[in-house]
Amino acid sequence: MDKISIIVPVYNAEKYLDQCIQSILNQTHTNIELILVNDGSKDLSEEICLSYEKLDDRVKFINQSNSGVSVARNSGIDYASGTYIGFVDSDDWIHPQMYEILYARTKEHRADLAMCNYTRISNYGIRKDALEFDSYGFLEKKKMYETIIYPMIGSSMENLSAAPVMGSNWRCLYKADVIKNHSIKFKKITIAEDMLFHLTYMLKIQNVYVEKEVLYYYRYNNESATLSFIPNLWETLILQLNEVEKILEEHHVYDLQCRERMMSTKFYFICWCIENELHKGNKKNYWQKVKTINQYKSAAESKGVFTWKNILKMSRNESIIWGLVKLRLYGIFNLYLKKLA
Repeated sequence: MDKISIIVPVYNAEKYLDQCIQSILNQTHTNIELILVNDGSKDLSEEICLSYEKLDDRVKFINQSNSGVSVARNSGIDYASGTYIGFVDSDDWIHPQMYEILYARTKEHRADLAMCNYTRISNYGIRKDALEFDSYGFLEKKKMYETIIYPMIGSSMENLSAAPVMGSNWRCLYKADVIKNHSIKFKKITIAEDMLFHLTYMLKIQNVYVEKEVLYYYRYNNESATLSFIPNLWETLILQLNEVEKILEEHHVYDLQCRERMMSTKFYFICWCIENELHKGNKKNYWQKVKTINQYKSAAESKGVFTWKNILKMSRNESIIWGLVKLRLYGIFNLYLKKLA
């Protein structure tokens, strides 16, 4: 039974941390190394981590000044001594057999990566299974691209309403030697840093095993996106897009399929940024907001998004949204999105 290093970045997580840690220590795959990386928490998270380190010699504690989740995960990777590496977020928890099942799949099929499904749990306790994949079981390279890599880059233009596959690292079991031999690290950006890591890893491997069972429990705040205005959202998303394009180009896989899906992601990002710019939490006046939105549309990164070729592939709702943005009817656009929500 190989050792699995499980890395948990911790920041002000006292409310849920016990449940998270206990779910890991109670794994039926007992040969684990739990690496808790405290990222400068200001609550009782550090004390909770230290108490578990004293109770169980499988727990390792790293303390660092607040540097962000990417640096915390990278610190965990540097410390990890396991043959395999997994990640869990500090406000989530996992099925008791998660790592036993994923480990067994990698060994049975000689898979370079194992993934599972997850359940989304709102702050109201509402659960919804996220069954994202079209295919399950052992997938060779071609099927891996069709099932995971392309949908992770973005939706197809014909089906923009379909949610892309999340590039999340927390429902995966990675080979440590692939990560370390290729120096795969988390980039220090604030959105989708795990997607960039996951994409880079997948472009280094030949196959994957996708487990249909729901083994990860993902807690999310279903109010946060609507209650807050996100400053510098456009700049952050463009940085993420540029990083994805760079990774694809470096691995010589930036083909027509990738380009089309990147175009659909750009369309989604523009809509998200327009909605964000019109948010009541943004203190600019309306015409300042319109000026900023027009800059999104005219940016080099938006080139090719608002062409008639794209609208011909879209569904009715996406076509209406596309038209409202193209015609700069942003107030109606905002009302239409709220109607669809």
